[in-house]
Amino acid sequence: DHGTELVFIKYDLLVHFFGTGVVAAALHWAMRIHNSRVKPLWRSVFAALAAMGMGTLNEIIELGAVLLLANTGVGGYFNNALDLVFNALGAVAAVVAIEVYLRLKSKGR
Repeated sequence: DHGTELVFIKYDLLVHFFGTGVVAAALHWAMRIHNSRVKPLWRSVFAALAAMGMGTLNEIIELGAVLLLANTGVGGYFNNALDLVFNALGAVAAVVAIEVYLRLKSKGR
């Protein structure tokens, strides 16, 4: 039994989804503005992976807090794994939504 760690809709997971999505969108935008020659696929892959990397850095910081402080309330393995999964889902959703929007916008011209 893993208790509440395997509850899939928690505020924390929504924060990971949207937070990483915002980071991915910002990275995608920065690449599109500063180097428009990068193909959409590679721009999306880079933005999503870089945002996931930043989310992983957040999890490393949480680990430091768990090791150094008592009663952080951070959670265990499944909490960490779900955080990383929702980071990935948010990053991928953001770049896919942006690319779909850009393609629809370019077809409407």
